[in-house]
Amino acid sequence: MNLRKSMLVALAMRGHTQQSLSLKLGHAESYINVIIRRGDIQLTKLLTICEALEMTVSDFLKMGE
Repeated sequence: MNLRKSMLVALAMRGHTQQSLSLKLGHAESYINVIIRRGDIQLTKLLTICEALEMTVSDFLKMGE
């Protein structure tokens, strides 16, 4: 499982950029950038991102395989 890849693929598949997702979440773009660079995320943040991308956590994680 590669969270960085999952995030990048999910953004592309949902037609989002880091900026558009950060706006949807009400965070600075750097918030998304840090998650992608670190490849690490807390479960609560993951759930919020998946909700914003309208996908299940399982589907999100599969994108990183």
